[in-house]
Amino acid sequence: MKKNARKLLSLLLVGMLVVSLAACGGGTANTAPPAASSPAVTTPADTSPPAPAPSTAPSAAPGTPSAPASSKDTLNVAVSLDSGTLDPMGITGAGGFLGVAATYMEPILDTDQNGNRIWLLATGIDRVTDTDYTVHIRQGVTFSNGNPLTADDVLFTFKKYASEPSRALNVQSLDLDNSKVIDPYTLDLRYTQFNAAQQIMLSAVLIYDAESYDANAISTHPVGTGAYVVTDYVVNSHVTLKARDDYWGGAPAIKTINFLVLNESSQVTNALETGMVDIANVPPADVDYVQSLGSYNVAKFNMGSDICAFYNMSDGAPLASKDARYAVSYAIDEQSIIDVVYNGYAATTDWPGSKALVDYEPRFGNQQDIYANPHNVEKAKQLAEETGLVGKTLTLITNGSEDYATIAQLIQNDLSTIGVNVDIRNYDQASFYGIISDVSNYDIALYFTASPSVMAADIFAAYLMFFSCGWTGPDQEAYMALGRQTVATADDKARSDLLLQLSQTLAEVSPWYGICDILTITAYSKDIQGLEENANVTGGIYYNKLTVA
Repeated sequence: MKKNARKLLSLLLVGMLVVSLAACGGGTANTAPPAASSPAVTTPADTSPPAPAPSTAPSAAPGTPSAPASSKDTLNVAVSLDSGTLDPMGITGAGGFLGVAATYMEPILDTDQNGNRIWLLATGIDRVTDTDYTVHIRQGVTFSNGNPLTADDVLFTFKKYASEPSRALNVQSLDLDNSKVIDPYTLDLRYTQFNAAQQIMLSAVLIYDAESYDANAISTHPVGTGAYVVTDYVVNSHVTLKARDDYWGGAPAIKTINFLVLNESSQVTNALETGMVDIANVPPADVDYVQSLGSYNVAKFNMGSDICAFYNMSDGAPLASKDARYAVSYAIDEQSIIDVVYNGYAATTDWPGSKALVDYEPRFGNQQDIYANPHNVEKAKQLAEETGLVGKTLTLITNGSEDYATIAQLIQNDLSTIGVNVDIRNYDQASFYGIISDVSNYDIALYFTASPSVMAADIFAAYLMFFSCGWTGPDQEAYMALGRQTVATADDKARSDLLLQLSQTLAEVSPWYGICDILTITAYSKDIQGLEENANVTGGIYYNKLTVA
């Protein structure tokens, strides 16, 4: 199993929430979503199902920004779903913006496409015991403001992440009260308990400069150890970065990167067609067209992420009963979503997570009939009638991206066939994370599951720490305890057996339903050299290693 996991890791490892989240972002129906401080935007639902996307290239969408011409030392890169901040703790992850952050800030480690450890701001981590580790900080590294990197900065950052509920997952097993700086380049890092996912999760923790940290300034003028420095940022328009000649890893060949915010799939395809961008995540409907242009290589990544319907199972909610949640799951036509939204570049899953997760085993699949026999309309109708769902209106929320908004319309149509109404509310990405965290805001929420660890043992309990789905009581407490035990088990076989129990419970209770595994599809100019076609947790692309022929 270890050998297979390492092989899968070459295809799957991502930034948390980094490139995998970019896959989930797509384009958004709002051409200019508000910044993080703005109120959420609600758009009325379209009651008719969408038509399949055309095979020809779409015309340019209004508001497509212009970009300077590419050259051998300049890259133009398409991103989407700006969170309204460049502080990595405020970036929600969708649309590729954590990949932007990884150009100017760095973690202590990463993993390459072969599953090998990449030492970035650390040069190694020595195990003392299962809960005590010595981290060796790289010497000679400076932040963009000239301050030297030290162990104090690393410990400061870990504590900052621990203080932010939406980011605490990345350091959840660290005992930061008892961790301490030994000297400027040595950190005694303690764990509260062994965590099979913890070390790789640190790849999603980008290190702050403790001395100059300013919670307000960092949103527009971040300070980091990365190869690039932000020189211009206009929310929902662009981020421009210049290379650092004093970068510890050597001055990059690419001197300027322009990240252009293109929120609509038609904008992205038009930008590729006209050569306005050199790198972009390709809308699934336009993959064949982009390949036909002849100017781009197209890489397809399956990174352990799947689209899910999260359910509000609170007492008194329409989906409080298990059978009501099953009714919705049976009604969803997964293949239609794969065909219409993803143009076939997705696959059904047979459990609550992606089948591409490194600890997935075939024995974990089809543990409930909703997965073994999906899209059973007759069963959905029966359960809807028995649970009193017929005639009710369910609130379904999305982050406003094109793919999620379209999936919502398809589910709305699916549920109408069993007599259930759906009110769709599309929010902007900056607001959505807070909206989904409050279960009273929805009956169904469309989102994804993913983690830098690419481990179900990590995901299955961790997601319910932040998106509780309204599940409470002794059964929930037992499930969460089992989740903690699973990830804290060092032996692979024992952890696998615990994961089987964990996934069985999750599939049965069904706080969320796994709809389909998705791919990130990235087009990049054939002139670009040094791009690794497999993702890693810093965002999939090391821009400082690229050259243009």
